[in-house]
Amino acid sequence: MFFSIALILAPLFIGYSVEVKRPRLLQLINASLSKLVYVILALMGYNLAFIDNLASNFTRLILICSVFISIITFFNLAGLFLFRRHFHWSKEITEVGTFQLNPGMFKDSASMVLIVAVGFTLGFLGHWTLPYQSQLSDYVLMFLLALIGLQLRASELTLRQVFLDRRGMLIAVIVFVSTLPAALLAGWLLDIPKPLALALSSGFGWYSLSGILISGQVNALMGSSAFFIDLLRELIAIVLIPLLMPISKSAAIGYGGATSMDFTLPIIARSGGTQCVPVAIVSGFLLSLACPALIAIWLSIYISG
Repeated sequence: MFFSIALILAPLFIGYSVEVKRPRLLQLINASLSKLVYVILALMGYNLAFIDNLASNFTRLILICSVFISIITFFNLAGLFLFRRHFHWSKEITEVGTFQLNPGMFKDSASMVLIVAVGFTLGFLGHWTLPYQSQLSDYVLMFLLALIGLQLRASELTLRQVFLDRRGMLIAVIVFVSTLPAALLAGWLLDIPKPLALALSSGFGWYSLSGILISGQVNALMGSSAFFIDLLRELIAIVLIPLLMPISKSAAIGYGGATSMDFTLPIIARSGGTQCVPVAIVSGFLLSLACPALIAIWLSIYISG
């Protein structure tokens, strides 16, 4: 149990403990991170091709993704709307209503799906077992987590800034707490063990990490399920954020999950105004920090049980 947690958290904390200030080095870290994500996603797709009863498992994959994303979306938004009176926003002139979806927003998501598909196709057509296949995934994953730790540290968001932003903290807590019953309900409906259901729901939109972690610790089917659950969350967030912002800024920011500090931040700023930016960064940062820790804990309970 503790080994599984250490495998995920140790490299993350080691990376977070190192402060990198040189811009060129940070650019190299970001570029390396993208390349490593592609490598591991390709391996995840490759491993998916080796699953027994492939056709029935694809049906299972679609069912898992549909049920989890529907229930998580409902519970997260219900929780955020329920507590929206606790958030106080100043009136600000924003460009709500002028925001338009751009096909370029979906480019990164599409490229990730394409990488998984390429890996799956190679595995399905060739069906070759790669030398040290499982060990290779573990080593690349540990290096990836160390780079993620470096990247989070480089965000220059201090703990003092985090704890001073009450709205960002509260949004992150509501998203986390409302996800718990959603995960348990989805797991019960699909006959998935509780710890595994909780792990599948703890990506908060960070699909490139959740899929990798679960695929390495459980199997390619569950890893792919986590990947597509969080990918769908990001795609839905792109559409929902401009629609939710005039009704509830906290709901719009919260549904962005971990992506609120990076990918969906420009959408939040454009549709909600500058006052939403620090709140979104804090909320997204906390959920990004919680994601690998929670997945490690739930998976260790699942594996040891």
